[in-house]
Amino acid sequence: AGTASKIKIESKRLDLFNGAQINSRTFVDGAAGEITVNAENINISGIALDENGEVITLPDKPVLTSGILASTEAKSSGNAAPLTITTNNLNLSDGGVVETSTLGSGNGSNLTINAKNISLSGVSKNELFPTSILSTSGNFPGTIFFSVPDATGKGGSVNITTENLTVDNQAQVAVSSVNSTDAAKGAGNIDINAEKISLLNGGKLNAQSNSGDGGNINLNLKDLLILRNNSSIS
Repeated sequence: AGTASKIKIESKRLDLFNGAQINSRTFVDGAAGEITVNAENINISGIALDENGEVITLPDKPVLTSGILASTEAKSSGNAAPLTITTNNLNLSDGGVVETSTLGSGNGSNLTINAKNISLSGVSKNELFPTSILSTSGNFPGTIFFSVPDATGKGGSVNITTENLTVDNQAQVAVSSVNSTDAAKGAGNIDINAEKISLLNGGKLNAQSNSGDGGNINLNLKDLLILRNNSSIS
């Protein structure tokens, strides 16, 4: 029932590949621990594969993504903790994720990223999981295999401050809430302050809420917004 402790990482460079994770989560009624990452360069890429290059799956985890995650598990009531990243360059590819989420009745927390340049590109092997920056309640937008419709906690918000944000090749920045009942507290918001945003080749800014409040997308742009080749703000 206790609260988990904090994770704080300071480094010139942080690489997470092939399913490696920094993860804070709660399974019960205690809150998860806050994650703070300060690094000059962060690279997150890929999902877990075995020695034959096949996707590794577990009964409750169809895909093990590389990423930084703060979450609550199914049937838990504790709240997720904030995730804050400060970096010059944040690069995500091939299914890598940065995420806050709730799969229970506790609330998800906010995801805050301060970076000079942010780049998201592509999907994981077999196109199972899009490269993503997410804050969700009950599901993961852009996937077809994973959902916890009983989750009622409010999804957190995604707050991004950057000079350049590029979302390319089916990658996404998203918030969501899958529960469609009156118990749902809804999704958070996407708030982006940027000089330039480029959505290319199916890149998405996506907010979904089946019930409850939230799901706003707020863009404060100094220079330019580009959408090309079936990219979308939805």
